Amino acid sequence: TYETQWKLNLGYAYSAYGKAKGIHFTAYSPLGNNITGQPRIVDSEQVQKIAEEIQADPAQVLIAWILAKGFSVIPKSVTPSRIESNFRECISGKEE
Repeated sequence: TYETQWKLNLGYAYSAYGKAKGIHFTAYSPLGNNITGQPRIVDSEQVQKIAEEIQADPAQVLIAWILAKGFSVIPKSVTPSRIESNFRECISGKEE
């Protein structure tokens, strides 16, 4: 799961360190632009399924997940419709 991946990467360590030291982190452009050619989390089946279930965009699901982890989010986009969508609140009520 992505929760497991989160715990295995540095994001989890930085989050715990930040909380211990009173440091607040902000995720800038957390949805990525795929310059590495790796699969994007926003395109994953799991995120797509959750988005469909709660009638939200996949990006909204991920932004809500990041916010639920206690981070601020600054999504980056040059597409007006995506910029607008990124500001719409999306709450699933689940920690997925």
